[in-house]
Amino acid sequence: MNEEAGKSNNRANALMDQGRIDEALALYEQSIVLDPTDPVPWNGKGNALEDLDRFEEALDAYNRAIELDPEDPYPWNGRANVLVILERPADGLDAYDRAIAIDEQDPYHWAGRGNALFDLGRRQEALECYDRSLAIDPSDPYPHKVRGEVLLSLDRIHESLAAFERALELAPDEAGYWVARGRALSEVNRLEEALDSFARALDLDAELVDAWRGRGFALYWLGRDEDSLQAFERAVDLDPTVAANWQGKGCVLRELGYATEALGAFRLALILDPNAADAWSGKGDLLFDLERQREALEAYRQATVLAPDHLDGLFGVGVTLLFFGRAGEARIPLEKVVELDSADASAWRALGDVMGELGETDAAAVAADRATAIEAARSTAVDRSRGRLRRWLAHLSRRCGDPAES
Repeated sequence: MNEEAGKSNNRANALMDQGRIDEALALYEQSIVLDPTDPVPWNGKGNALEDLDRFEEALDAYNRAIELDPEDPYPWNGRANVLVILERPADGLDAYDRAIAIDEQDPYHWAGRGNALFDLGRRQEALECYDRSLAIDPSDPYPHKVRGEVLLSLDRIHESLAAFERALELAPDEAGYWVARGRALSEVNRLEEALDSFARALDLDAELVDAWRGRGFALYWLGRDEDSLQAFERAVDLDPTVAANWQGKGCVLRELGYATEALGAFRLALILDPNAADAWSGKGDLLFDLERQREALEAYRQATVLAPDHLDGLFGVGVTLLFFGRAGEARIPLEKVVELDSADASAWRALGDVMGELGETDAAAVAADRATAIEAARSTAVDRSRGRLRRWLAHLSRRCGDPAES
């Protein structure tokens, strides 16, 4: 690199550290004009473009840096980061592997490789990569946080919470880490603590959509529907393109009795993400409440097609079949619910009713006793199913015939 190009590159690096990305980009480009064969400013340009969310341009810059020096691990790492962002995790994994082959002691390469594997559904391998990253640098909060995300996806909630707590010890001002902690606390029904975490996140970043959405669901599960609606409306205002924001708004509108508005929210959620199993299940709940059980059954079934272990979808299928008098068929999804979650009182209640209709009185009594014991042990627990009992009771008061088309 010639002297003038080097000066421009160094000034650009300093501006990047100050968060003045646009100015840094201009100086990287100036450095490239002065010495277009040096890979360093090309890599810097890629970093700046990546920070500006100009990912395709960033990829071009990293590729040029690699052409000029294929033995530099940093453009490979940058290329990999962008490919994962662009939802090309397999290509990203290849690029991380190239970076690691050049420098296997860089913790960022291993953490990035974990991200690619996570996106590919190879979660155990992802955990191993995060562990490798932390073995090199245990003081980096980011691998702790993403390790917690993987553990959360594996339903290893308490381990996940410990990972988020460690990340926050190292970086207490990272709003996203507080959101992650709140999500884990919500999973174990520590909802007041979850609300505190979401509040800490919003203190740090008042426009963090994930925090508003997490707050909305926690308030919804606590039965504070008006407050929940305000949180979801704020999330929608900040980002109307996220399906989960509309799905959450639909759930609380349903509980507040605004059926038309709720149905509109679920429709928008499914336009944005047709594969959102939670939205299909939520729409099914609403349709059931509106006495449109045939449509509800279709929505619940779609949820279970997209996510075969979706508890609310399975419960919905079972209770709707029970509503239609099809107890034999209802038994299968309800048994799967209690197999997946043996502490689901509402599923045990519905399963007991199924057993009773099938003439299995002893099994029905056992199921009813299980439900009663769970409810007694959790007398102060949060009902996160919101409305399940209402739908379970519906088949008792509104039993109809078995429609052939269902």
